[in-house]
Amino acid sequence: MLPEQAVGVFVGAALPRAVRIGEVDLQAGIDAELSVLDLGDATLLPGLIDSHVHLAFDPDNKSKQAIADEEAHTTLARMPVHAGQQLRAGVTTVRDLGDRDHLAVSLRDHYTAGTEAGPEILAAGPPITRRRGHCCPWAAKPTASRPCRPQSRTALHTAPT
Repeated sequence: MLPEQAVGVFVGAALPRAVRIGEVDLQAGIDAELSVLDLGDATLLPGLIDSHVHLAFDPDNKSKQAIADEEAHTTLARMPVHAGQQLRAGVTTVRDLGDRDHLAVSLRDHYTAGTEAGPEILAAGPPITRRRGHCCPWAAKPTASRPCRPQSRTALHTAPT
């Protein structure tokens, strides 16, 4: 839909719950107890989803090995900065497809606890890859003696919830 087509399409009430739109009621009247923010001709857009991110990556350092070599607290301190950039760009959900030490899960739990606003994080945890494969420096690496299936089971059962 082009922006000029969207004008006037949404007429109703968007009722927020926490930092999310809880419901949209096109038939609702405005409740006197609700605060109203008139956005004029603006379009209310639901949050966007970025389906492939690595919040742990440092864009200033091209080496994936650098992430494996740095302290976990250094990586974890950088991740909310990247998550905040996503949120300010309108992305309310990110799918983090690989980090080390389940750091994205830790950040997700921090946001879920409500101590700070951040995007919803769907975290895959550390990848399982071949030797010298994608994200190899911090990944579980299957070998002939340690095939992928047991490592997958271990990852599923040891990942923080």
